Amino acid sequence: MLVALVAVTGGALARWLFGRGHGSDPSDASARGWRWAALLVAGALMTGLGSRAIGGVAGVTVLEAGYVLAAIFAVANWRRAGLLLIALGLAANATVIAVDDGMPVRGIAPGLPAAGHHHGLSRRDPLGALGDAMVLPVGHETISPGDVLVALGGSVLVFGWLEPLYRRRGAEARTTPVRE
Repeated sequence: MLVALVAVTGGALARWLFGRGHGSDPSDASARGWRWAALLVAGALMTGLGSRAIGGVAGVTVLEAGYVLAAIFAVANWRRAGLLLIALGLAANATVIAVDDGMPVRGIAPGLPAAGHHHGLSRRDPLGALGDAMVLPVGHETISPGDVLVALGGSVLVFGWLEPLYRRRGAEARTTPVRE
């Protein structure tokens, strides 16, 4: 959660600090609507259900299906900045969960089940390096490389999402006649 908050705030701050006057072509994808938004909603609901409300193999299956739906949404909207990074992060997390029968977490006793689909990192986890193995110094949250990609993509997405605000302001400034 801390990673997502920092990423989104960082993207907004970067747009505010550096984004003025650097808009792209108004005919690009950021001016159009979202494609298949229902997949994102369904994926988010399934991810929440699979990780918290439903246990066992059924929970992991629902969680994986949620990741797949959210990744399909991201790929369908690939022209929006950051969504391909989000899709790669979701695919990485889904792959680890599928191969390692859940998300391995460093700092928990090997094989010990934890909240939702998490378990302690052990030598039996072939993709353990892609699990929740990085401990953040602030908040002591444990994240995976997939989480980093999702957060980075979210930061870029917010940066791009705020672009039309600055593009409009720049267009208004350009409509003022210039005297030579």
